[in-house]
Amino acid sequence: MRHRIVIFILFFIVGCIPKTALKGFDSSAWKNDANGCNGIRKVLVDEIINRKDELVGLGQEDIFNTLGKPNRHELYSRHKKAFVYVINGSADCLTNGVKEEKLVIRFDALERTKEVILYK
Repeated sequence: MRHRIVIFILFFIVGCIPKTALKGFDSSAWKNDANGCNGIRKVLVDEIINRKDELVGLGQEDIFNTLGKPNRHELYSRHKKAFVYVINGSADCLTNGVKEEKLVIRFDALERTKEVILYK
């Protein structure tokens, strides 16, 4: 009986460790360029777009763990929402005249990733 409890606790602990949805993706670099002012997101966004099939179907928690806190949230009807990540051109950066680029990750009503879109 004691053996089963230990196994259960181990599975619980391992299950609570946040995982990166994109293996090999430099998640910390993406998160450290929160407004896209350093140009790191501009370089990394191509990898996200090329691997977007790996993101479709994942939950909001997985996206949050991989890409960090979004710059904005968009709410739609029927409990649908989106995370918006600024790539460059943020109002917080000194980028005069640069049009804002953003990565939008849309979720369905069950909080699963439905679309990954890059707006230039």
